[in-house]
Amino acid sequence: MEKTRSPNYPRAGLPKAIELATRVYEAAHRAAVDTRTIVQLMGYSGESGPSRSALAALKQFGLIEGRDQELRVTDLALKILQPMNEREREDGIREAFSRPELYGDILKSFSDQIPTDPVLISYLVRQKGFTPSAGEFFVRIFRDSQALVRRLADQDINISLSPVSEPEDSPNDRARTHEPVSDSSRPSHSGEAEVITFRLNPECVASVHLSGTVTQSAINRLIAFLELARDSYPSGGAS
Repeated sequence: MEKTRSPNYPRAGLPKAIELATRVYEAAHRAAVDTRTIVQLMGYSGESGPSRSALAALKQFGLIEGRDQELRVTDLALKILQPMNEREREDGIREAFSRPELYGDILKSFSDQIPTDPVLISYLVRQKGFTPSAGEFFVRIFRDSQALVRRLADQDINISLSPVSEPEDSPNDRARTHEPVSDSSRPSHSGEAEVITFRLNPECVASVHLSGTVTQSAINRLIAFLELARDSYPSGGAS
C-alpha cells in the first residue's frame, strides 16, 4: 500500500522566516553564498533536517533564491528588510505570505476569509491529502504567518522608528502622527548609548534604549521583534 504524503509547505512560519532572512542579509547582504554558509548564517551548526527545512521555508516565502553555491536574498526580501517606506514593507509581507503554493490555494479557496481551525483541517485532509495530525501541525504554522499579516491592518498601536533614519530637516517630521517626546531621536553612529522616547497615544509612552553601533539592519530587526510581541498586549485603547 502506497504511503500517503502531505503536500509540501513551509515548516516555519513567516515571522521566523523573516528573522532568518534578516540574519542572512546582515552578514551577506546581496552576495551569493553556498548552502553550508547560509545555514550557518541562519544560526544552525550545519546542514541537517531542521536547517534544510528552514532554508526551504525561506525559498517558499520568496525570501531566498538560487541553489547550491548561488543562494542570495531576493528583491522581495529587500522590500521587507530594507523598505523605501512602511507601505512597501507591508506589501512585501503580504506578498511573501501568499507565495507558498498551499497558502495561495487556501486564500483562493476561501476568498481570503479563512475558516476556523477544524474546517481548515478538514479541507486539508479531504482536498489536499493531509493526515489529521499533519493538518493540525500545518494550521499552527499557518496561523503564525497569518497573525503577522493581520497585525499590518491593526492601527491601534502604530509604532514608527523612522526618526532614527530620517534626515534632521525631513518634511516627514512635521507630518508624522507619533512625534518623539524628546530631542534624543537623532541617529547615533558613535557607539554611545542613546534613549529614544515616543508618545504612542495620550496614555502610553515608549522608550527605546540603543547602544553600540546602530544600523538600519538593526532597526529593522527591532521592528520585526516588536511586530512579534504585539499580540501579547490588549487591542483597543486610545489612538
